[in-house]
Amino acid sequence: MPGGHTLIELLTVFSILALVWLAFLPPAGRLQQSGLLFATAATIASELKTGQKWAESFHGKEKIIFFKNPAGFWNYEKTRTFCDNSEKTSPGQNLPEKIIFSSNFPGQTITFNNSGNPQKAGQITLGLAGFNKQRNIVVSPVGRIRITDAF
Repeated sequence: MPGGHTLIELLTVFSILALVWLAFLPPAGRLQQSGLLFATAATIASELKTGQKWAESFHGKEKIIFFKNPAGFWNYEKTRTFCDNSEKTSPGQNLPEKIIFSSNFPGQTITFNNSGNPQKAGQITLGLAGFNKQRNIVVSPVGRIRITDAF
């Protein structure tokens, strides 16, 4: 055996590497799902904070409505009511396809008044189909918006 490895040795090493690689595939998939859930929660919390600041800065009202679109995906739209009572509605974006959405806000609607406080405190719970972790977006009565893990 001068100067090399046998075919059996090489196949053994590649088999061991393949088994190690396969062992890490499921955790990588869970990490990707966890990242998707965290990013979606961060996006929604950011949209809520932006609407809250807009209502406070311009002495208007910001209403964010969550709904299922005809394709079955969760979506949201924002309606701004200005101090002269004129309104402007702008479409939001689709939430990722696998996201499961629920909230305890009436009509899935969150409204911030001109002081930046919500009309009603509550929370949004996000989950992923086939994934047992959830994230909550909590809106307090004084307008504090935070993301927590759901247990």
